[in-house]
Amino acid sequence: MFKKLVLLTFVFFSLQSHAVQTLNVVLDWIINPSHGPIIVAKQKGYFHDEGLNVILHEPTDPAMPAKLVAAKKFDLAVTYQESFTYDLVHHLPLMKVSTLISSPLNCVMVLKKSGITSLSQLDGKKLGYSIPSEIMTLDVMLAYKQKKAPKVQKIQVGWNISQSLLSGQVDAVSGGFRTVEKNQMNLHGEEVTLFYPEDYGVPQYDELIIVAHQKTKNIAAIQSFNRALTRAVQYISNHPDQAWLSFVSYDKKKLENTLNKRSWNDSLIRYDHRPGAIHKSRYITYAKYLKKHHIIKSMPDFSHAFLQQ
Repeated sequence: MFKKLVLLTFVFFSLQSHAVQTLNVVLDWIINPSHGPIIVAKQKGYFHDEGLNVILHEPTDPAMPAKLVAAKKFDLAVTYQESFTYDLVHHLPLMKVSTLISSPLNCVMVLKKSGITSLSQLDGKKLGYSIPSEIMTLDVMLAYKQKKAPKVQKIQVGWNISQSLLSGQVDAVSGGFRTVEKNQMNLHGEEVTLFYPEDYGVPQYDELIIVAHQKTKNIAAIQSFNRALTRAVQYISNHPDQAWLSFVSYDKKKLENTLNKRSWNDSLIRYDHRPGAIHKSRYITYAKYLKKHHIIKSMPDFSHAFLQQ
């Protein structure tokens, strides 16, 4: 009887040690090469090696992922540094846990044939955007080194950033990624002119980050998640062609196309090689910039806003 008890106890703890924890992750957008490290980590089994079952969800509303995490509907969300800063100011209990893309991708884009070569020429024009965070710094960009800032009519166009520009619904778009929408326009036979936030006084910032609830009970799982991400980025860096095959294997019908291949190649140098690193001073600098330009009314509370290692 004693031997059976010992055996059952051993089996119980063995099962516990190999228990798989599920993390539900809601993305910021439909799956695209910007999510490369997450997809490769999943397809290469790196999450599995860390004892994780990572389930990915595409949002029905791209403005909602971080809010859903704050409401404890999902474990993790992909979002943007500027949105994260804004959400903290509004007391959403969010914590930045990882970085996917550590350099800006956002830009203002116009058709080259429009003849627009400066932001001042957008005066009286229509500009399309998907979510409010994409235009948080637009007014500052428009006013940069200008005696009088041009006035732009802002129109929310949802998912249809490129199509709204191609159709003439708007004269410019903000929020298009220089790794995605630029290539999309080129494939439609259109050359574009891009205006980069960092050329208009905007401090460097992380484009895509991952957030959790500040009171999450998944700290160990998130640290495991970051180890898998780090491993995936290293694999992508060393084997970009094989990594591309891993990426498209997630859903070949949707992902294996010319646009994604071009975007993949443009994204390779932008993946953060230390996704779990904390850059608190960078976030404070960026928040001070937003406050200085009255984009946010007060400084966010960063005291619990980062995953501690």
